[in-house]
Amino acid sequence: MKNYIVRPIPLCKGARDRTQLTYRQGSGEKVEICCYAWYIQGAKPEIMVDTGTTAEWYHAHGVSQQEHIQYLEDSMARFNVRPEDIDIVILTHLHADHVEQAHKFTRARFYVQKDELEATRHPAMATEYVTSLFAGLDFEVLDGDTRITDGIRVIFTPGHTPGTQSVAVETARGIAVISGFCSIEDNFGNEAKGLPVAAPGVYANLLQAYDSIIKVKQTADILIPLHDMKYTHIGAIP
Repeated sequence: MKNYIVRPIPLCKGARDRTQLTYRQGSGEKVEICCYAWYIQGAKPEIMVDTGTTAEWYHAHGVSQQEHIQYLEDSMARFNVRPEDIDIVILTHLHADHVEQAHKFTRARFYVQKDELEATRHPAMATEYVTSLFAGLDFEVLDGDTRITDGIRVIFTPGHTPGTQSVAVETARGIAVISGFCSIEDNFGNEAKGLPVAAPGVYANLLQAYDSIIKVKQTADILIPLHDMKYTHIGAIP
């Protein structure tokens, strides 16, 4: 078992209607979520998961309530690494908030699922993706569950988008899984409400999305919901 450390990099935050995170639950209730990038400390080659975005990008695209936390380069500098030092960026999916800063990673190869790239070309998905954000990237195209390096692998978890993938990382306390789909802790179960899991509120295929949450929950010793606010106060996992 490897002893990698997952370093959350919170970039910006904002409120959403809860139904955008948990399918048909909490209509009218606001929940704050965070946009992250994730640095896997100790991995060789150097690996990031997602590149995140900025509050400024949201503001330029009409989302005024988004609030700045920090800039990507400033946070990465605390780990003595720069975007141009990264060898591999694993993209959980190609929505703008996960890929907007990808072109800063000038020598990285970007790992993405085949089904995700194909979805970006389908007219039914035209409003879901900003293709200019990932045009020209050096893609390594994956097809399902794939080992990336010793102790790090991607898990195919479609549903939120057709080619969503999650990232399993071996740590000192077991396997940590960064969920590739937009989620908070409530997606993985709410005992007070008797709910084992809740599918994402934004999805391309609801049944796949539900099954993917089950798959991640069964794989992970440590669950990392992709947009949960708690990682704004947690500097290292585990």
